[in-house]
Amino acid sequence: MQEWYLLSQNTRPNVTGGFENDMFVENKDDAFAESLETDIAVSVILYNSDLSKGKNIRCIVQGNTADTQLKSLERTVLFSIGTVKAGMYVFFENRYWLINGYPGNNGIYEKATMVLCQYLLRWQNSEGKIIERWCNAVSASKYDVGENGNYTILLSHRPEFFELYAAQGFDLALCGHAHGGQFRIPGILNGLYAPNQGFFPKYAGGEYHKKRTVMIVSRGLARESTRVPRFYNRPELVIIDIV
Repeated sequence: MQEWYLLSQNTRPNVTGGFENDMFVENKDDAFAESLETDIAVSVILYNSDLSKGKNIRCIVQGNTADTQLKSLERTVLFSIGTVKAGMYVFFENRYWLINGYPGNNGIYEKATMVLCQYLLRWQNSEGKIIERWCNAVSASKYDVGENGNYTILLSHRPEFFELYAAQGFDLALCGHAHGGQFRIPGILNGLYAPNQGFFPKYAGGEYHKKRTVMIVSRGLARESTRVPRFYNRPELVIIDIV
């Protein structure tokens, strides 16, 4: 009969006396805590989902024996109960890993899967602040065929922050919001007024360049609720070919 102190409920004896069962229940947490102090455990930093808070913890990262590319980016991790949630980040081996599922709980420890983050994702919130999150990107193709690269595209409503987008190093920024400046005189005036830019807006519509960043501002479909008339400012739908 297997011993009661093994760290899995599946290995508990089917027949135990009251003493053995009580001792197992009382000592199971201590047994896992003790294992976290041994060489089989590692120290990592556990971050919340927005990377604003981190804490040093001990956990057990199980080895990688996968023979496929996708599985090689995954690790199974054992945590103390109540430690981890889906969406948290683990800083391990100088890389960020994402907890990508709900942890399982066997009454002794929590078991979760983490995946390696290969890309830093950036976007802009409603206040104009650039938000950054590490992410795991998986090819849409099962066999990972097709083109790969590091071309970055930003979708933002606000063209007046172009200098900020360029400073962040985006390759392409796609914007709107300016309504084409409402009134235009082709070749002379590219826009009379735009929200958040005021009169004679700098970025009313068209293509703009700064450093490595290209920004394209659409004049839109003229469906705004104010129904302010346009002058020499026809609605447009922009089609972009990235080659």
